Amino acid sequence: MAEVDPETLLEWLQTGTGDERDMQLISLEQLCMLLLMSDNVDRCFESCPPRTFLPALCRIFLDEEAPDQVRFDETFAKEMF
Repeated sequence: MAEVDPETLLEWLQTGTGDERDMQLISLEQLCMLLLMSDNVDRCFESCPPRTFLPALCRIFLDEEAPDQVRFDETFAKEMF
């Protein structure tokens, strides 16, 4: 799996209007894959610390306009943290 840039991932997670929803969904899927495929969770949490990513995930949860697929992926990612 290609290396994921945590800063870009976080930036995409924090988008969420109009066409940017696609980028948000892609970043959620990448985050889920990163967490699922990690052979060392400590190293994964160093690059994507929960204290940084959980607030962004919670904002998606509170977004009433978020599509169902975005909410599903957000919930899945939050559970993995």
